[in-house]
Amino acid sequence: MQTLLRSFLFFILLTKGNSLECETCADVGTNCMGRMKTCVEGQDTCIVVFLESIIDGKVLQTVVKGCAPSYKCSYPPKHMTIGKGKSIRTSLRCCTGKDCRLIVPPRLLSAQRINPKANGKQCPSCYSWSGTCNADMVNCTGPERFCFDVLSRSKADGEFRDIIMKGCTIKSTCAAMNKGMPPILEEKDTIVVNARCTPDPSRGYQSSGLYLPIFSGLLFLKIPW
Repeated sequence: MQTLLRSFLFFILLTKGNSLECETCADVGTNCMGRMKTCVEGQDTCIVVFLESIIDGKVLQTVVKGCAPSYKCSYPPKHMTIGKGKSIRTSLRCCTGKDCRLIVPPRLLSAQRINPKANGKQCPSCYSWSGTCNADMVNCTGPERFCFDVLSRSKADGEFRDIIMKGCTIKSTCAAMNKGMPPILEEKDTIVVNARCTPDPSRGYQSSGLYLPIFSGLLFLKIPW
C-alpha cells in the first residue's frame, strides 16, 4: 500500500514538473506583463506576438503573450497594406522558460521595414465592417507585389459581422495565406471565412474558402479603424 501511494505521489509530482507555464497578457504598447498560466493539452510552447498597425501616420503597437501549439511557430511575419494610410505588420516568436524574458517584442519587426517607394503594382483596397466595401486602387510599395482579399466573421454585441480587408502584401504573407495559415491575428469569436491572394507564389493554386483555426486572445479586431 505504501509503495502504491509513493508511486501515485511520484506520478503527480512528475506531471506537475512537466507541465508548461507561460506568461499570459495582452496590452497596447511595446511590452506586457501578466500571470503565469498552465497550458492545456496541445499547447506545448509559449508565444510572444507583436503587432504594429499604422493608421494615417499614427502607429499603434500591441503585444500578446500566452500558450500556443508549436505548429504556430512556423507562421512567417505578416505585412499588409490596406490603403488610405493603413497597414499591418505582425511577427511572433516561440519560447519556453526564461528564454521568453529575453524577447524584446519590437525587435521582432526590425527586419520587416518596407521601402515606401511605389513599385508600379496596384491592388484594390478597402476595410469594412459592413460586409461590403467600395474598393479603391492603392499603389503597392517595395516588395509588395501581391493582392490579398480576406473575409472574416466576428461576433460583436451579440451580432455577427462580416469584415472585409483588401490590399497589397508581400510574398511570404501571400504564400502563407494560400497554404491555409491565418492571414490575420484572429480574436475569440472570429473566424476567417475566405482568404485569397494573387498572383500565387506557387503554381496550380485555386482559391477556395478557408475555415481556419481560431488564434484566440489577440487584439487585432480591437484596433479602432
